[in-house]
Amino acid sequence: MIRNEEELWEDPEAIKVRDWRHRLQKTFLSNKAEPKEQDMPGMDQLFAAIESYDKMTIEYLRFSKIGKVMRHIVALDAERVPKDEEFRFRERAKTLIDKWHQLLGPSSTNKANGTGEATATNGPGTAMGEVKPNGVNGIKLPLFVYFRSTLPFYGP
Repeated sequence: MIRNEEELWEDPEAIKVRDWRHRLQKTFLSNKAEPKEQDMPGMDQLFAAIESYDKMTIEYLRFSKIGKVMRHIVALDAERVPKDEEFRFRERAKTLIDKWHQLLGPSSTNKANGTGEATATNGPGTAMGEVKPNGVNGIKLPLFVYFRSTLPFYGP
């Protein structure tokens, strides 16, 4: 049974996962301050708790957005992550992402709308990266161009 966000706000396990995401984001991805070396042992304990957590569900992943934060941690430069050589945060984040992708299923790598509908294909029989049959305005375009052209423009 898929629960709505209001129900998840009442689920202590969902709140726990969301709090983990918040702590990770605040420590590693804050625009206000660089990660502090003295916070890394606590982050090691947090990673250990997340790694050993056996109640993770698709609902918790979507509600908390912890996977998105983990992807950003993986993308950080090594020098931006204190004690990464000791605690291997970026490597561990990648391992968790891979584990959660297995939980989400093979078509989960490109979910756009949170409804569970895969967007890795463009209709029946059209794989990611192939030309969209009707394209935009009748012009055939590679799928990535089609997606990009349908996004709103937030330029200057």
